[in-house]
Amino acid sequence: MAPGAGEDAECAICRQYVHLAAVECDCCPGRRTCLRHAATLCECPPPRWRLAFRHALGELDALAADAAARVPAGADLSPNSRT
Repeated sequence: MAPGAGEDAECAICRQYVHLAAVECDCCPGRRTCLRHAATLCECPPPRWRLAFRHALGELDALAADAAARVPAGADLSPNSRT
């Protein structure tokens, strides 16, 4: 997926913004879905689909490491915790 691809950053089904990755297939160029709606992308079998990442994997690793460095050790990050 091209960085900064405006409308291409939406799921073709639910129109939600695709933050990290989308599913695409050669049979329908330009059409992408979020991971939840991958089964509705096209009629091709899943082995023909591919993940299109919005960022290079190395960039995601660096972002994850940076985020981990900012979180205090032992912090409860569960959605139900209160900080």
